[in-house]
Amino acid sequence: MEFGPILENVASVFALLITLSVIVERGLATLFGWKYYVKLLGGKGLKVPVAFGVSFLIANQVPVDLVAMLFNGETSVLGQVLTAGLLSGGSKKVAETFGDIKAAVG
Repeated sequence: MEFGPILENVASVFALLITLSVIVERGLATLFGWKYYVKLLGGKGLKVPVAFGVSFLIANQVPVDLVAMLFNGETSVLGQVLTAGLLSGGSKKVAETFGDIKAAVG
């Protein structure tokens, strides 16, 4: 398998991933910090499913499939689910992952 085209797409995919992660993270921080959310739903373990659901809606409606973008392929539901998982992990985790990949390659 030729990895040249894939490596060319990595920077743009990670830039999009970090941008979308920040949008999801900051947008949900408003909801999760809302006094009524904290009072009614705080501590019930709903942050992760809510973040994943919102991320999947974004990936599905935009549509964004980061796996397809890397491999110049067609958008798929599986790719959108994986994209949602990455987005819902937060921008800090995305940056850490990028650093780990950079260290492994370099």
